[in-house]
Amino acid sequence: MPSSFKLNQSRAAFILVSLFALTSAASADDFTVNSAVTTENGGNTLDGSDSINVTSTGSITVTTTAGISTTGGTNKVTVSGTVSTVRPNMNAILNVGNNNKTTAFGNAKIIASKKAGIEDRGDNNVTTLSGNASIEITAAAGNGVGIDSNGNSNTITLSDNAKITTAGTNVGIGIQLMGATGNNIVTMSRNTEISTTGPSSDGIYIYDGNNNEIYIAGKVQVTGAGSNALFI
Repeated sequence: MPSSFKLNQSRAAFILVSLFALTSAASADDFTVNSAVTTENGGNTLDGSDSINVTSTGSITVTTTAGISTTGGTNKVTVSGTVSTVRPNMNAILNVGNNNKTTAFGNAKIIASKKAGIEDRGDNNVTTLSGNASIEITAAAGNGVGIDSNGNSNTITLSDNAKITTAGTNVGIGIQLMGATGNNIVTMSRNTEISTTGPSSDGIYIYDGNNNEIYIAGKVQVTGAGSNALFI
């Protein structure tokens, strides 16, 4: 009888684990935006292990929110179209959580007014710009960041002809690293570019953290007073 009881208990545990796995898998959602929309995430919710793909014919253009906003971690954002917000205190793309992956490629355009083109708040996030993908911070006056990495062990890669531009008369940083621990990696391959024009507008700014790795084979151009191509 004891052996029989143990066998039944194992079967019950296996069934519970299987049901949990099925429930977890079923909770992941995949969204596609292939036309012009004017709501955050195209009206969808990305709250963990979800994905959104803004295709080359798609765009998210908003005035009061972030263009794309994710929470819960392990989300995947893919953009070959346009994601844009004109709200001064909103990011074009915001990921809150760990293990997110953001990829902009082709002729992708990510546009924000004053805050960040892409912001990752968390660890082990991966952000990649390739092809002719670009990030633009457009406000004439106001602080902005092309890519704001607020976490640790994050990876940022610019390849092909990818470009980050911040314009205006106030601070506009290209890439900012803010993780307290660090261990972030930034890589710019040949033909990539970061360009800033405002005062104290560093191309790459390491605010905090140790053991960060920066590899630059592209161009970092700063023209504003007190600006540095690389500030460590």
